[in-house]
Amino acid sequence: MVKSNGFDYLCVTRSKLSKYEINTSDTIKTICDKKGQPISLHCVRREKDSDYYLKIKSEAEAMKERSMNQKLKKLFENGLGIIKVALTKKSGIKKENSVHQRIGRLKQKYASTQKHYEINVIVNNEKIATDITWKIKDEAGVSSSHGIYFLRTSLTPENEETVWTICNTIREIEYTFRVLKTDLDLRPIYHKSDDSTTANLHLGLLAYLEVNTIRNIK
Repeated sequence: MVKSNGFDYLCVTRSKLSKYEINTSDTIKTICDKKGQPISLHCVRREKDSDYYLKIKSEAEAMKERSMNQKLKKLFENGLGIIKVALTKKSGIKKENSVHQRIGRLKQKYASTQKHYEINVIVNNEKIATDITWKIKDEAGVSSSHGIYFLRTSLTPENEETVWTICNTIREIEYTFRVLKTDLDLRPIYHKSDDSTTANLHLGLLAYLEVNTIRNIK
């Protein structure tokens, strides 16, 4: 729809690409973010897709993701442990269906973590769960994707750094408007007429212009 109306776009892909081609002859561009941390940029291609994709890899982001995933893994496994311990208690939940329901609720709570696990419920002939085992399917594969995400755009940029610069500009604008909406109470959802909404948006643009002017005063 965006393309059909003559507009271009740039966004972060909703999920990490699993099938893409890397031109080995292309050099990996390395730059630094605002904190001086290195980030690698590499153009990748997908079959039958004319869009431009940029692979971003950040070691700082990878460390943050690893730390977060370790915490979620611990919480998820603790939850499985509680369900398992209940199987040995006199008043604990042991019926097969009820045990699966508890595991299902736990999976729903830790949706991003549970997909990496293989969980087996051991049941006897009376449909009573006697044990629960679990293991991570591919821990090395999970770790290798930390700190990696992809930008997608309909533009044909001159180089990788151009895409990165545009993305950061958009991100900065979004962050500024998010702060302004909170501090100035600029939320169109409060308005019921087109005129009020338009006035609200104009006020937001004027506020952003003021912020940008202050930032660039030398």
